[in-house]
Amino acid sequence: MKDSFDTRMVVYGLLFYGLVLLACLGAAGMWPDAAGIPWGDPSLAVRDVALGLATGGAVIAVSWAMVRWLPSGRRLADLLARTLKGMPRWAGLPLAVAAGVAEEAAFRGCAWSALEAWLGTAAAWVLTSVIFGLAHGMFQRGMRTWSAFALATGFLLGGLRLGTGGILAAIVAHALVDAVNLPLVRRAGAIRVPEDE
Repeated sequence: MKDSFDTRMVVYGLLFYGLVLLACLGAAGMWPDAAGIPWGDPSLAVRDVALGLATGGAVIAVSWAMVRWLPSGRRLADLLARTLKGMPRWAGLPLAVAAGVAEEAAFRGCAWSALEAWLGTAAAWVLTSVIFGLAHGMFQRGMRTWSAFALATGFLLGGLRLGTGGILAAIVAHALVDAVNLPLVRRAGAIRVPEDE
């Protein structure tokens, strides 16, 4: 019997990201100096979007090179494919956008601003990148490759925050990576992961 994807996972994911974003907005509203969310200069939005697209494209290229040439990358793709097996096509884009906005508001927005106010810019960059990597599966078997990749990506996204002064470029990059990689992993899982697993 073929297992079907539980679409409630999509709803729960969207609710989770919505709550994360609300918490960040609430923190930024109560402590704007310590937990503010620098969305970026609206007059530089085109530049920020272009930087986000370029960075996201580079991350996608590296992630798929890892899947193609590294055994640990292939194992990770297979593990993620099993998790996403049967996910409806429509679910990828809303989850990607929600993750991009909420996670960047949390990591490169509120957490960065708070850490920067207390410890300085360099500490904010390092600590938010490390926490971002840890949050992406460091303590789960088979997910250390993803966690290490997320750590490196966190430094790139932090570099976008440093370079632009806001989080719009990081949001675009993050959402693009998820929007491209989620459907590709789901489709690869349909091809490579046997039905009985």
